Amino acid sequence: MATDDDSGLIAANAIREWARAMAGAASLDEAVHANETFLIVAPKNPKACPVEFRISPYGTFSVYAGAGFAFEEVELTLERLRELCEAVGCGRVIEQVWEWRGTTVKTKGYIELASGRMRDSCDSHWVRLFGLGTCRTIEYEPYLNS
Repeated sequence: MATDDDSGLIAANAIREWARAMAGAASLDEAVHANETFLIVAPKNPKACPVEFRISPYGTFSVYAGAGFAFEEVELTLERLRELCEAVGCGRVIEQVWEWRGTTVKTKGYIELASGRMRDSCDSHWVRLFGLGTCRTIEYEPYLNS
């Protein structure tokens, strides 16, 4: 996808199209801050993976999913974006969440794309003096039940 002013609009429209295709299984909220477009997709199924897209004006996007894992500054291509939306909607997302005293202290996750596994790019954690607490694995469900 081109990195001109239209690329962000094209990407946002692709996400909107995907959210509409979910046939009422998800809601879409949008905001613009500091020239970046935020699209937040919240599934109606509480066991499906929520996802937030941040589309930058300089040809990249970031994805924040699940309890807190992220893919930051990913090259913005329409094919990649559609593939990611399809995988999230189909429930091909797995996340490990570490909790300590009711607080999430670390998350790691991946999304299984048709082209291969996309692992999170951030190490979102806060190390505690006495370890990371307990770990649970979340295998997210599809947005639409077949």
